[in-house]
Amino acid sequence: MLYKNPRGIGCHRCHGESGRGLVLGRYKEGNETVVIKGPDITALSYKKFYQALTSTNHKLMPYYFLTNKEIKTLYFYLKAKR
Repeated sequence: MLYKNPRGIGCHRCHGESGRGLVLGRYKEGNETVVIKGPDITALSYKKFYQALTSTNHKLMPYYFLTNKEIKTLYFYLKAKR
């Protein structure tokens, strides 16, 4: 439940059911197509995962106000899906 609704938009909307990432959209910039994609988060170390969820310096990802226990729960949930 936490992965699908951590406090707003669920992680699965951008990272997919398994955390491997989804294409969110595409647009043309000149002659190039730019792809906006939620990244694969399954191979992140706990430190990088924690930093990503506690940082407010993201271009697209919202800030979730998760507890440390919730962050650990999400991390181990994704590791079990690998």
